[in-house]
Amino acid sequence: MKRNILIAGVAGIVLLGGAVGAGAFDDRAENTAPAAKKTENTISMEKAEEIAVKEAGGIVEKVEYDKDDSRENYEVELRSEDGNDDTDVKIDAVTGEVISIDRDDDDDDNESNVQNTEVKLSKDDVIAIAVKETPGKVVEFEFDRDDLVYELEVKTDKSEVDYEIDANTGKILEKDTDDDQD
Repeated sequence: MKRNILIAGVAGIVLLGGAVGAGAFDDRAENTAPAAKKTENTISMEKAEEIAVKEAGGIVEKVEYDKDDSRENYEVELRSEDGNDDTDVKIDAVTGEVISIDRDDDDDDNESNVQNTEVKLSKDDVIAIAVKETPGKVVEFEFDRDDLVYELEVKTDKSEVDYEIDANTGKILEKDTDDDQD
């Protein structure tokens, strides 16, 4: 009898320990957090780009909407015309106020100066391709100068679709749909 109770007790501890251990290593909890959602009174991504370029100058490489500590903002990455400087501009998504400007001088990075980053398609061309394929709103945009591709995210009422589009041909290289399960 004591032996059966001991075995049952040990089995219970092992099962409980395994469940706790599995929960500790389960990273799905991080991935199921709801994506940052824009409120109705946010400025557009295009307006954020305009503010960033006016404030810091350069060419837009990436725009991302984010919500930090209940404050909505856009993070706009700019590249100087000569390709030597990166500037990150953080803009309040409700007021349009510039929160911060972070400049990074890349003079020591000669590799980027060697590669020709001339491309045939503009940002607007690529957005048109993605929105034609998936009608919705572009919420994230980035130009990858190493691979010469545009990476963007289109949000619809039911999903988020990530695209990778060739900057010269306009060919959709990758399309990944993530259903919005909110």
